[in-house]
Amino acid sequence: GTTVGQIDTEMLFYLRSRGIPRDQAVNMVCKGFAGEILQTCRSEVLQQRAEALLDRQLAGVLAGMA
Repeated sequence: GTTVGQIDTEMLFYLRSRGIPRDQAVNMVCKGFAGEILQTCRSEVLQQRAEALLDRQLAGVLAGMA
C-alpha cells in the first residue's frame, strides 16, 4: 500500500525562507523522511534500489506540482 500524508509545512517554510526553490525543498523533506526508513534496510542493494525508485517517484510528483 501507499501512505499519503502532508509534508511538514514548518520545515518547508524554513527551507523556502532560506531561498531554496519549492520543488527542491519538497524533495529534501521527502528524502529526509524516507531516508530514515531506508537506512534500516539491511541489504545495501535493496536500499539503493529503493532510493532510485524514490528519486523517480519524487521527480514525477514534483513535475506534476509545476
